[in-house]
Amino acid sequence: MLRTLIFFVLALAFLAPDTLAAGENSIAGSWRGTLDVGNGIKLRIVFHFKVSSKGILGGTMDSVDQGATGIPLSKVTLKKNTLHVESAAVQGTYDATLSANGRKFTGTWKQGPAKLALNLEPGTFAEKKRSQ
Repeated sequence: MLRTLIFFVLALAFLAPDTLAAGENSIAGSWRGTLDVGNGIKLRIVFHFKVSSKGILGGTMDSVDQGATGIPLSKVTLKKNTLHVESAAVQGTYDATLSANGRKFTGTWKQGPAKLALNLEPGTFAEKKRSQ
């Protein structure tokens, strides 16, 4: 009986970190939002989060209206409901809080002296059709 209990406790100890990591990494996929940079200019932003085979969060971002895609993210962390993203390529950071239902990030994009509200929801933006 004691041997079974010890085995069960050890099994839980090894499984618990994987379960936690999977729950924390559940943001994998595309998340979209719009930056209002002033003067009527709005920029559509998409983050593409992924989880490596080692369980580490990473990804890329797109600035749709600027035609910039695949911008590397140098750091992505999610602790409980707090997201922190860094992109050395554009010298920007994003800090946000995930809603209780896991469907919205409310946060701030910082780049240089600018601090702009950026709220994200799952998905991407539809392609704009060009007039011919």
